[in-house]
Amino acid sequence: MKKIFSNIRTMAALLMAGAAFAACSSSDDIIENQQPANNGAGYTLTVSASKGGSTTRALTDNNGAIEASWETTDIIYVTKDGTEIGTLSPTNIVGLEATFTGTISGDADINVDDVLTLTYHPIADIEGFASQDGTLNGSATSAQNFDMAVATLTISAITGNTITVSESQANFVNQTAVVVLTPSRRAWWGDVQYYNISSLTILATMNIPNVGAVTEQIGPITVSGERPHYFSLPSQALLAEALAAKYSLDEDDVPALLNSATVSFAGFIGDLYYPAYLVCSKTGYKFAAGKYYKLDNSNFSMDILMKGTADGKDVYYDSSQTYWSNSVTLPINSVAGWKVEGNYNYVFCGDKQLYMENTNEGTEDWVRAYDSYEPHGVTYSLREPAGDPVLTTLQIGGSSATISYQAGETWKKAINYYPVENAGWTIDDDYNVRYNGSQLYDHWNNDIREWDTIDPNEAYHF
Repeated sequence: MKKIFSNIRTMAALLMAGAAFAACSSSDDIIENQQPANNGAGYTLTVSASKGGSTTRALTDNNGAIEASWETTDIIYVTKDGTEIGTLSPTNIVGLEATFTGTISGDADINVDDVLTLTYHPIADIEGFASQDGTLNGSATSAQNFDMAVATLTISAITGNTITVSESQANFVNQTAVVVLTPSRRAWWGDVQYYNISSLTILATMNIPNVGAVTEQIGPITVSGERPHYFSLPSQALLAEALAAKYSLDEDDVPALLNSATVSFAGFIGDLYYPAYLVCSKTGYKFAAGKYYKLDNSNFSMDILMKGTADGKDVYYDSSQTYWSNSVTLPINSVAGWKVEGNYNYVFCGDKQLYMENTNEGTEDWVRAYDSYEPHGVTYSLREPAGDPVLTTLQIGGSSATISYQAGETWKKAINYYPVENAGWTIDDDYNVRYNGSQLYDHWNNDIREWDTIDPNEAYHF
């Protein structure tokens, strides 16, 4: 099977497949284009382009619908086999139609039946989308200037210095989707609160064959102005093409990438009284090419996160979901290397293990998934891994039950930290310690509670 090649021509074919995927929100076709022309020094090429029903160029938000029109400053780049050979510019714009003309380089090796690729707003790689500023138009970094589209033309004749093509128009296929993001959430007193984002990171995850889940990060994007925020984002097809090239995948693997794609956002909110991050996500969210997506909290989950640090590494956490196991699985954390590993659920960042020193309680230990992030009185550091813990096993008198633990640990910690060794041990709704349903007592017949420290000298019984 031939390898996916990373030039613009492939994107057009992939994009046509990607456009069939349904969106999870309201959408108006916004981008699909038609236009050719090129200038170089040799051959003249002239092509007409009509906006038709859903082609695009300049973008305007008209009460929630993105509308498009041609502009006199539009430039079309012409390539053959990945090499630029000229550019095209509009010579006439009449309503929704335009004519583009330009020159193909005289040094270009062109022949009848050759395929020329025309690209509007070429973007070299996925990371290039991070240069946007969150506005729709008006600057070089507006979403409009990341509205990438591709068309192909076949040369039918070369007469003197004039190139003729088989197609009557250049039918552009968009590689991007336009997203409009208006962050909001309902406050506890019932009012809807709206927020402005000052930076945004887009995280697109796909399952790579023989590799596993891979997250491609775009950003952080520095956002200008107030909501709504606009972004041109690569469609799932363009993401799949980029990742296929990056991991040298076969062409047949691309559909699997498209089916596995999910997208999430993480952005810094600049207008709250405390530093906070917005995380928006939806499993299976797919951006079809040439579509317009209006995103708010009605069509994806939205959480406000706090930002913490551990040995200089940022970590984001939800104050209502305080366990590290909840935090490290957030895309904004996992892409930075945070994870839970091993049989004992230790927390790592990259290849370093997380250690905590609690000055409030005078304790220190390796951090595990069931520990809470502590914003006050705790110093976190990343250290060389310590390996598996050395456990003590205590026999419960008069039974076959044992509990594995480290000195100074509570029953709750031992049960949570070592689930394999301590299978059968549970904490009930009244915080009592039980083994296979039986209540544990001390020698005074007092109930053993989850916060009690395990005492090797105590005569525990059921």
